[in-house]
Amino acid sequence: MRGRSYAFVLLTFVMATGFWWLPAQGNAQQQPPPTGETFWPQSQANFPQSSGWGGGWNWGGSHASTYEQGAMMGMADMMQAAGARNLMNSQALGFVEDARRKNIDNRMYGTDAYFEMRKTNREARAAETGPPPTQADLERYARQRAPQRLSPSELDPLTGAIAWPTIFRDDQYKPYRDALEELYGRRASAGYLTGRERGGLNQTIDAMQADLKRNLPNYVPQDYVQAKSFLDGLKYELLASGG
Repeated sequence: MRGRSYAFVLLTFVMATGFWWLPAQGNAQQQPPPTGETFWPQSQANFPQSSGWGGGWNWGGSHASTYEQGAMMGMADMMQAAGARNLMNSQALGFVEDARRKNIDNRMYGTDAYFEMRKTNREARAAETGPPPTQADLERYARQRAPQRLSPSELDPLTGAIAWPTIFRDDQYKPYRDALEELYGRRASAGYLTGRERGGLNQTIDAMQADLKRNLPNYVPQDYVQAKSFLDGLKYELLASGG
């Protein structure tokens, strides 16, 4: 009994809506819009267009002649509308997936371009600077920049006597001369200096270099360079001889 009631309600709804769908006989055919009117652009989706016996969306032609035919046409249109909706949803999902894939491709292209630019930049810098120095090159640079050891005539290894340059023979440098001659004489006789003595020797040379720099305006440039190199040689002698 309940099933018959549902069928009756469905048929009543179809018949009620069928009166709106069925055009009267002899209606004029649909005319094209006047010249100058614009249309919405047609979608790229392939929307289905009905052309079946029931009329579907092409409502300008046939119509139901009996109650049963109208009911069947209405149900056919409902089924066709559901299928069309599923098809359009599927096409929309296809457009979304295509856009997502293109977005991933664009991001991959941007990443590849970034690292390719970095590689080109590194290669260009390497071509400008040349190959990196080898261990032998570094050792040679270190030897070239190291101070020159004093000759035996400048620092006697047997007695510790020091042949001072002309600048350091002035009386203002006498305290430094006396302290350094004593330390180097002790080193020559004992063969080494204690840690405290080595520290005192380095401090005396640093103080002597500071006074030399303060008096720079009073000296000829060549004499100043010679005196400074001599003090560097005195300090380097402790490192080169190991004591």
